[in-house]
Amino acid sequence: MLGPVTWLLAVVQKVEIVGGESWLEHNSVAIAAITAAILAATVAVLNHRRQLAHDRSLRNQDHVRDTIDEATKVCGIAYQATIRLIAALGTLEASLKRDPGAPREIVMEARNASGERMQEMVTELTRLEMRLGRKHAVANAYRETLRGIATMLREKVLEPDAETAEVLKLREEREKALNDAYDEYRDACYAWFNE
Repeated sequence: MLGPVTWLLAVVQKVEIVGGESWLEHNSVAIAAITAAILAATVAVLNHRRQLAHDRSLRNQDHVRDTIDEATKVCGIAYQATIRLIAALGTLEASLKRDPGAPREIVMEARNASGERMQEMVTELTRLEMRLGRKHAVANAYRETLRGIATMLREKVLEPDAETAEVLKLREEREKALNDAYDEYRDACYAWFNE
């Protein structure tokens, strides 16, 4: 397929071959030059616009990548803090069986650390939703991990004389739900990076 400039030059050559004393014949080279300049400028502007759109898209991808990276970092820290909270609950409950007056500070410190990280996750969730959309798989999985952490923060210390089997089973189910949500978030991130 001929480009617009090639086509115009072919028309100019035909006019010259046919010959004659018309105005078009005398001015065909000037008309062709002006038309070629206009076409070249139009093509240059369109190419420039395409390049700008492409550059903007790449910058946006970089911003999304940075947002996911930061959210993943915060999520990982919050997840680890929550795992430490679960371990602290188990340690304290074992200590309470031996000594009902065992100090509860370890659990409170772990709960506070997990809660602080969870608040950071809320901020990162907002950033993810702004960059990807509220219904994006990465944002949804992040939200579920956040819910799992919030659920674990509500766990109570079991007293030695409490009915523990049922409560421990529920805690294990919640911990599994948190682990599954965290794995799903990581899988969603892998999928986004490999698109």
